Amino acid sequence: MGYVNRFDRPDQGKGNYRREETGCFRCGRPLTPDEVGLYRKMVRRNADRFLCISCLGEHFQCPEELLREKIELFRSMGCTLFPKKASRTEDSETC
Repeated sequence: MGYVNRFDRPDQGKGNYRREETGCFRCGRPLTPDEVGLYRKMVRRNADRFLCISCLGEHFQCPEELLREKIELFRSMGCTLFPKKASRTEDSETC
């Protein structure tokens, strides 16, 4: 019997919805939020397994630097898959 998606399988019920891996599924390296966002933007929006930026670069046969530029481009366009970077200016309180 062929299953249409993982939720049709008896062993994959609603309790397993959106179980995300914590590391790259190819090399096992821990992932950053930007790497998760890039994978979802470029590969599959509802993914629950991800590649790190190095492995994603190998997959698309492009340099990591280009992928980092794409992250900044998508962030500047307001894509919600990429969290805003914290500003470097510290709030100084006067006594």
